[in-house]
Amino acid sequence: MSITGNTLTLSWNDFTGSVPAHARTDAYTATTYNIHTSYTMRTHGHQQSDFRLSTVSVRIALDRGRMWSRPAARTAQLLKHEQGHYDITALLMRDLDTDLTALMQAGRSFATQRELAQAIAHVQQPAESLVSRLQSTATADGVYDRQTHHGTVATAQQRWDAALASARTNAARKLVDCLRTQGIALH
Repeated sequence: MSITGNTLTLSWNDFTGSVPAHARTDAYTATTYNIHTSYTMRTHGHQQSDFRLSTVSVRIALDRGRMWSRPAARTAQLLKHEQGHYDITALLMRDLDTDLTALMQAGRSFATQRELAQAIAHVQQPAESLVSRLQSTATADGVYDRQTHHGTVATAQQRWDAALASARTNAARKLVDCLRTQGIALH
């Protein structure tokens, strides 16, 4: 129902961290996200029932202190690749916000808080798993970097750029669908 931080455009000024001594790449983008949901319920005597999702809030942010780049490697091409890292998280969280909002707007009620939590997790877990699979960490490459070789394989990077642009310009299109349309494997 509410999402913030999902439309940032990176600049080299965002990369405030120090380059690690044994860095394997020329830059590293770090994103964070926070998902908050709340619910309403009915109480009949001491019995709680009719649990409904009532609010959804998703916040995406850059973790600038963990972001770094080698000054000599700062090119427009590399910055665009790093923008892709941010966009992957932002778009997947946008899609999650849409899915959780749909669950909320459906007005479905659950007999227990646990059943509601399971319904939320059924939507949230796949999105979080996909972020983890696509994104790199400080020590391991995710799908995006493995396929594009950190932005150096032009044809792969162009397919990712097209998928990200398609998802950005049409909020009704999920990022996963845009990636598959471009023939991008998600594993």
